[in-house]
Amino acid sequence: MYKRVAIIGAVLIVSLAFWFAVKPWIDSVDTALGGIHLWLWPLVWFLLLVAVLGLAFMLLDGLWWRWGVLAAANVPFFFAVDVWTIALPVVIILILLLQWHASARIADETTARRTVNAKRVLGAGVGSIITTLLVAVSVAYFSTPAVQVSAQRGQLPPIISRAVQTAARQAAALELSDLS
Repeated sequence: MYKRVAIIGAVLIVSLAFWFAVKPWIDSVDTALGGIHLWLWPLVWFLLLVAVLGLAFMLLDGLWWRWGVLAAANVPFFFAVDVWTIALPVVIILILLLQWHASARIADETTARRTVNAKRVLGAGVGSIITTLLVAVSVAYFSTPAVQVSAQRGQLPPIISRAVQTAARQAAALELSDLS
């Protein structure tokens, strides 16, 4: 009992750390195209969250324990979203369903094996876990006030505008270098 609660607590702590590391990166205009130090910690916490979620789904059996893992993994997401839209409940349901699917696949693989091969067992559901976390980060980014204001004005978000301008400059420079 205590070990199961500790596993769910570990999921909650890693999820909080992940969203704490991602939130400034999502809210800032300059970080998406910045140096490695700006996105390295969110990436480390992302990978750690995927691993902890996969292990929690592998180690905890039972309906209520899986719901506990899902709650611990997704409650911090609510604090990362700035603007609540009509589509947000649909996204939350999608995230929960995909994570439930991942947990079911991992649980099926765990019970089907006599010897537990962690790579094979976790490989069954890690793709769904990664997809749900990327969807959650995308929703959190596109719900920020800066992106919402630029969408109302019919413009691209500042980060995407700079990325397009940089890519266009590099393509133009490459074309000009080919002409000479």
